[in-house]
Amino acid sequence: MHELSVVRGILGIIERERKARGFSRVRSVEVQCGHYSCITEESLRFCFEAAAVEPHLRGASLSLVRLPARFECPACEAEFDASKTEPERCPACGAPNPSPRIVSEILVRSLEVDR
Repeated sequence: MHELSVVRGILGIIERERKARGFSRVRSVEVQCGHYSCITEESLRFCFEAAAVEPHLRGASLSLVRLPARFECPACEAEFDASKTEPERCPACGAPNPSPRIVSEILVRSLEVDR
């Protein structure tokens, strides 16, 4: 379960921000990940709830925003979002077989905190 190592990273970011900005409590954390990420929101939440034991983290909620799948056309280099299915042709030029852009990064998108 790699969600636990992701949560440890998130907690490290929160702690650095708490020291830098001086907030007293975290209310919510919003995390963003790519469409092809293997992260599941349920596992991420479970690990966050289990690991967020510091007083300033108790009761904090975590939500996951998954970015849409992105594709790139090998012919015209256009980039575009795709719906639930992989596109067979580029919507800009009609060339076949656009390539998926694999985005695997996970970012802390926002923190809601109390001063």
